[in-house]
Amino acid sequence: MPKLLNLRPDTANSTVHKEQNKQQKRRCQQVRQILTKTNLEKDVAAINVIGTNKQNQNLSKARQLLRTSSVSLVVVRGTYIWQRSGRGIRPLYDLVTEEEHNLKGGALADIVIGKAAALLILYAGLTSAYARVMSRPAYNLLVHNNVDVVPDVIVEGILNRDQTGPCPMESLTTNLTIPGQAYRLIGQMLQKWRNQ
Repeated sequence: MPKLLNLRPDTANSTVHKEQNKQQKRRCQQVRQILTKTNLEKDVAAINVIGTNKQNQNLSKARQLLRTSSVSLVVVRGTYIWQRSGRGIRPLYDLVTEEEHNLKGGALADIVIGKAAALLILYAGLTSAYARVMSRPAYNLLVHNNVDVVPDVIVEGILNRDQTGPCPMESLTTNLTIPGQAYRLIGQMLQKWRNQ
């Protein structure tokens, strides 16, 4: 049978710790009383649960629609659903341009999300994003800006269509951190390609 050791704390230290614990408990009780009086504790908890559930529901629905339809991206915000098809960043850019003020708080499911797409996500105010493939810079940027992110695969970078180098939009936005600036530059680049 193992020996039980009788460990007695130093009484001087023990008294100090007890007093500190009492003070900390008193502070916690005071805060709880204030929150309970204003009923904020319950309200804050309820808001957090509701917010999380809505985000989860939006993202889950967007992922399901992306899986079961032939579109390249889906955005869901409550009962509103936007779907787009196309290659590269253009479908997301066009959607953000057309519905800029309606997307805030929505969830995006896309096939590929690179840094350029991540900046558009921030510009549109989307709060969660799923991608089958997501670049490391996009992942870091979105997480840093409190966007809920669910990638299937994280890659170091997004390649161009020929797989011979980086995607031009990724090169364009490598050093950008301001979503509005990225939105303008992406639009200019897309317009230039349209005119060629």
